[in-house]
Amino acid sequence: MEKNSNAPQKVRSTRPLRRPRYTRMHATFSASIALLASCSTPDLGGHEGVQLAKRIPILPPLQRNARAGAGTPVIIPNEAYAFATKTAVSSEGETLLLDPDADPTLAADFIAPLAAYFQALPEIRDRINGVLVPEKYPPEDRLIRVADTPGKTPIILVHGLGSSPHTWKKLSAAFLTSPEFRTRYSLWHYRYPTGAPLETNARRFILDLGDTFEGGSAQAVIVGHSMGGLLALAAAADPLSSEDIASIILLASPASGNWFATLHQAKIASSLPGIADLSSSSEFITNLAKQKIPKETPVHIVLGRKLTFDDGSFSDGIVRSTDAYTSPTSTYIVPTHGHQIHHLDRVITHVTKLLGLPPAS
Repeated sequence: MEKNSNAPQKVRSTRPLRRPRYTRMHATFSASIALLASCSTPDLGGHEGVQLAKRIPILPPLQRNARAGAGTPVIIPNEAYAFATKTAVSSEGETLLLDPDADPTLAADFIAPLAAYFQALPEIRDRINGVLVPEKYPPEDRLIRVADTPGKTPIILVHGLGSSPHTWKKLSAAFLTSPEFRTRYSLWHYRYPTGAPLETNARRFILDLGDTFEGGSAQAVIVGHSMGGLLALAAAADPLSSEDIASIILLASPASGNWFATLHQAKIASSLPGIADLSSSSEFITNLAKQKIPKETPVHIVLGRKLTFDDGSFSDGIVRSTDAYTSPTSTYIVPTHGHQIHHLDRVITHVTKLLGLPPAS
């Protein structure tokens, strides 16, 4: 029988053959296995002292600041008390520790090393010994490289009377969670016994700066709160260390002494020379007033206003505006409820602006 040429013809489809269901399921399963392998914890046995960042407890006021990506965030011991941020990545059976700032696709945790540092660093003992028995204060580990990268500008935070580097938790966290800060700066803390004579502490600070940044290899920015600002002023005016200082930022600092030193009337300051030296008539304050800071070194001051007096001056409850450095490059006044103005968000924002950094997101 002759075929009808006008009848519709069956045409073989040119579409690719559909994969069998089991093949697609197998591919999905294989991809899942590969993803789980990439997210698994790498073998850290070959790296002594390495800790998983996620296992470091983050206590207030710190807040975890983690970035998703490849690898596993870890911290490694850097030197006394300090830890560095790294990312562990498995490659061909080997675990590599990489710099997450060098590769934005890597996972990272920028607060875990800071939390580990504060957990390792004594606080209550340092504060008590520092004021009451400064001779028992540990003489080592004064200038601490909290997050130091060679070739970057050091920012050195110097605490005040009766305090310790723990007072810088909030500002330190704001710094280290800023990509711009990590690109341009290194974070350092200075630790010292605040009950010791101010002249002794200032001289040690100057010598520590000179030993660390010998020959002006790196100019530091010094941020001092209260008594810490006096150490910053002494260092900026001393020929041995002035060339190591790019600028100083004084937070509620009594540059010309203040009334707090009158505690000697209660026979307290007789055994606490650090407090006695805060008197406007003390030898340290008198000599400090005679010293000159180089004109090319900016001095920025930040003052708190809690009380206002009839003569127009004001105070944060401890430091009066008339106690402040008399010829600053800039002055910033902030409403406050107390002397600890370096804990205030607006002060932290102002300090980051002085460093040329954008405000925290």
